[in-house]
Amino acid sequence: MNPFSVTFDLPVEIAQGLAIGDYERVGGIIREAGSKQVVAWLRELGSTLPRTVALPGMLQTATAASLLNLGISAIGLPIILQRLGVIENNLRQIQTEIKDLNHKVNLGFYANFEAALQAATDAFTFENLAYRESRALEAISRFAEAQSIYKNLADKELEQKNVIAIEYLLTLSLAYLAQVHCYLELGESKKALARLQEGIEKLRPRFQKYVEVLLTDNPAIYLQPQLKGKISLSRLTRVYQWINPTLDENTVFELQRDNLFELAKYSMQSVKDLPKPVALGVLTLKFAFSPNSPSAKNITSQKDELVKAMITMESVIETSQRLQAYETEIKAIHQLGMSFQDWMQLAPTEAQIARVDLMYILLSEPIAL
Repeated sequence: MNPFSVTFDLPVEIAQGLAIGDYERVGGIIREAGSKQVVAWLRELGSTLPRTVALPGMLQTATAASLLNLGISAIGLPIILQRLGVIENNLRQIQTEIKDLNHKVNLGFYANFEAALQAATDAFTFENLAYRESRALEAISRFAEAQSIYKNLADKELEQKNVIAIEYLLTLSLAYLAQVHCYLELGESKKALARLQEGIEKLRPRFQKYVEVLLTDNPAIYLQPQLKGKISLSRLTRVYQWINPTLDENTVFELQRDNLFELAKYSMQSVKDLPKPVALGVLTLKFAFSPNSPSAKNITSQKDELVKAMITMESVIETSQRLQAYETEIKAIHQLGMSFQDWMQLAPTEAQIARVDLMYILLSEPIAL
């Protein structure tokens, strides 16, 4: 019996389950909320740009959620190269904005990474299997070098609490995914899984540290009155639940009770360890929360900065979850005894009647991965 089917339409029972919380979407998978068993994978139709996915039960934001696509099969080497260009352009823009500050944006290693990606892409065009494998393994070695470089760059920025660190963390993510993709193309799913798991192990605590930088030492700033209708307690709670799944809204509120009183007593200048200026890609939160404060006229712009910071945190969480979803995808490929090429070629059998953004790989029975 075929263990799965592929369709353009999300089954009603899954849509209803997402709406009431019986199912949850984590990155590119849908799973049972209780057992965590996978029931479906999501895959974009066309992988040029990552998408904001609108499904029942999902947080709706105005951000393109993640630089990564929903499925490992939709982020091959050419896509990784394209995304690397996006990151490099972001850093060049930041470099322009901070030209008068004593801070250096390191762009020196991107050309080497891009060359390695191009070499890996070319390797898989050769018909000679031995030469193909040799060239691919050379590229894999160069991706390992990139991982070391961008991990160190990210750690340096995280230590200084500069939100520019996310650009290096995303680059580190792409360096791992480039290796993973090469191993999958070579039919080495076990090695691919091992490299991805190593990447997740390295990235997850750094993503968390980055989110904690944006939360600041007084996360109650996201609950101040001027943000009513923009950032709710529920939205803040979802960030905390990614860090600690046992927390609920009441617990998060209790964590912030004293912080709320501190904000009522003091201006933002008194809050310690806030991120550095916005020119470094981070927040400028230099205003009093009292409407009678001389700085109150700046509240609108600072409110926008806080909303952007919340969206950024959600984007980081989404990126982390998509990497975890890739892990389940590779496990499934291995468990089902499929080649990566066969997995990539899965497609619905029915005709596409209307323009849709997603297809769904549905399992006949939920599986634990």
